[in-house]
Amino acid sequence: MSNTLNCYILEGTWWNYREVPQVLPYFQALAMTHPHLRVSHRSIRTASDIEFWVKKIRKGERAFLYFACHGYKLDLYPIGERHPIRNAELLEALGAAKPYSIDYIHFGCCQMIRRMRKDESLTSYLNATGAIWASGYSKMVDWFQGTLLDLALISELAIPMHLDSKDRYVKPSYRGKRFTTDYNLQSKRLGFAGGYINSDGQLRIFPE
Repeated sequence: MSNTLNCYILEGTWWNYREVPQVLPYFQALAMTHPHLRVSHRSIRTASDIEFWVKKIRKGERAFLYFACHGYKLDLYPIGERHPIRNAELLEALGAAKPYSIDYIHFGCCQMIRRMRKDESLTSYLNATGAIWASGYSKMVDWFQGTLLDLALISELAIPMHLDSKDRYVKPSYRGKRFTTDYNLQSKRLGFAGGYINSDGQLRIFPE
């Protein structure tokens, strides 16, 4: 496995309906300070776009898949409220992932985690992709604050886990607990939730 964690950003058009990357400069800046991070960016408009780009991630790549667009009640809105990608469509598109192509999936979007049933949301994303970690937000999220926490997630959880796993099996529980402890206030304010399936086949959710 490579020392480099590949981060694939699938971004919507946000407010201007033009394909102008908003989060990419922040992630490029992070990559400049992290020799073990490589960033790729693609624009999305439809579920077919998601499926197309997910299929492009190589088998065994163990990448970080990051969604950056509007979300509402588990649906994505990459190009405005009239053209949603329903959650069922999203899960079907994610199901196109090759084996071990995605280790981490994170939604930098509002309300992609069901607030009262976080387990259902996280499990559905884990099962669809075969990832070891899934996360997102259950609340309406301030764009800038959410982006900063997304960057911290990659820097403080995903990259260390990716590097550690070269030498031994790393329990995501350690990284998950440490991340949500270090960023406790931000996680609670934004409704952050992340989780993984443990060795007993049970979902463990952070913050606990």
